[in-house]
Amino acid sequence: VRRQCSNRFLAWIWIGQVIGVPPLQVITAVSAIANGGWLMTPHLIRQVKEIDLQRVGGEGRVVRESSPQVRRRAVSEGTAREMVRILEGVVSKSGTGLLAAIPGYSVAGKTGTAQKIDPATGRYSRHAFVSSFVGFAPAEDPAVAILVMIDEPEGEGWGGTVAAPVFSTIGREVPHYLKVPPQPSLNEQVLTASLKARSAPKVRGTASAVKVSDAVASSGLGAHRAPRNVFEAE
Repeated sequence: VRRQCSNRFLAWIWIGQVIGVPPLQVITAVSAIANGGWLMTPHLIRQVKEIDLQRVGGEGRVVRESSPQVRRRAVSEGTAREMVRILEGVVSKSGTGLLAAIPGYSVAGKTGTAQKIDPATGRYSRHAFVSSFVGFAPAEDPAVAILVMIDEPEGEGWGGTVAAPVFSTIGREVPHYLKVPPQPSLNEQVLTASLKARSAPKVRGTASAVKVSDAVASSGLGAHRAPRNVFEAE
C-alpha cells in the first residue's frame, strides 16, 4: 500500500478517506463482528418458491434456498467481543450514535460521515456527504444487522444526526417482527436521553435490515458460538 499511496493519502486513511467501500462490504464486515468473528457469505435472497397461481393460499414449493456459508474467521472471538463492547459505547450518552438507541434492546454500531468528491474540482466537497449508521441488535445476542446510508442529506451531514435516528426507527419494528423479546429496563438513562432528542429527519437514502439465523448459543457473545449467516434474508 505504501508504494502505491502518497504520504498525504496515508495520513488521510486513518480518518476513513481515500478508501471507498460499498454498502454490502460494510454490513458484511460488521456482521462478522456480530457473528463472533466469523465472516459469512452474504445472500440477498433467502429462498425461491414455485407457486401455483390457481391455488389460493398455497405456500408453494421451495426450489432454491440459501444456507449459511462460512468463508473464514476474520478475527478471533475475543477481538470480536471487545469490538462489540466498543461499538456499544458508540450508542451511549457519551457516544456519537446516541440517537440510534432502540428502547428495550442493546445496540452496537458506528456512525459514518464521508465527504464526497466534487466532480467539478476533483477534491473533497465541503458540502456533499454520505451519512451512515451501521449496527446490530441486541448487542449481546444479535438478531438483526441494519445499515442506513443517506446520500447528500440537507442541513447537517453527521451520521449520528442524520442516519442514526433512521436506524432507531427501523430497529423499533424489526425485533418485534423477528419475535425477539425486549428488555424494558435496559439502558434507561441512555434511552431517555435519545428519546428526548429530535425525531428522525425526513431524508432520502438507503436502509437495509438483515436477519441473523438462530444457529447460536443464547448465552451471548461471551460464550462459544457456532457461525451463523447474517444475510439469511433482506
